[in-house]
Amino acid sequence: MTQAEQLTFEKVDDFLLSLEVGHPDPEVLLRDVELNRLGPAAELLCANVPDRILGQAPLLRFLSARESRPRLSEQMRGLFHLKGRLKGTESWDAFCLNAQHAAQRAGFPKRIAQGFVAAILELEDNIHLHSQAPHTGFVAFRSVPGEFEFVVADTGVGILQSLRSCTQYEHVNDSGTALRLALTDGYSRFGTTSGHGYGFRPLFVGLANRRGSLRFRSSDHCLEMSGENPNLVSARIHQRPHIPGLQISVVCS
Repeated sequence: MTQAEQLTFEKVDDFLLSLEVGHPDPEVLLRDVELNRLGPAAELLCANVPDRILGQAPLLRFLSARESRPRLSEQMRGLFHLKGRLKGTESWDAFCLNAQHAAQRAGFPKRIAQGFVAAILELEDNIHLHSQAPHTGFVAFRSVPGEFEFVVADTGVGILQSLRSCTQYEHVNDSGTALRLALTDGYSRFGTTSGHGYGFRPLFVGLANRRGSLRFRSSDHCLEMSGENPNLVSARIHQRPHIPGLQISVVCS
């Protein structure tokens, strides 16, 4: 039996492009593909792929909350949908604690695991501040020995529209530029003198001296960075098929 291929971001992009151009059988690109990474699966979910695709993959059903108790092999996963979420609720606190413990079980020191959770908290807060559709948001993590992955995603207005709501950024005309600006300290839809725009700092602090892969996807662009101490200097920006909102995928090893 041929071993199934892993779902990658590239395969997701190819699939979404095939949908855009009206390919008669786009599902062929996902046949015999294992959906075991949260990041690519989250992008598929946010792209509003047909239900017949969602129904094929336990991980997609998990992210869309169509199964209350999904069977998820030996991998430890957690999911929190943001519908009605309030800071300090018992369920949210439990999710964050579970994420920290999952990172520690993966082999990360407690201090590093706490840093991951601090990043998740800030990124989740950004959904409420900027997406204009927090009810579409979700946060999820996946933990296996030696690796911790988390995603923070929504299908709101996206980075470009959010920034352009501030007159200071009316000149920005593509999501790639908007992504780079939004990841720069002090830049947000509230303007550079507001004291906002530092929500991504905990993410980079948490990855200091760690090897990580980060992908920020909004509208028709994505920004990727990887390696030790990933940062904007080495970031790569690509144009991709459209997905509404903002999807952030982080893998640490």
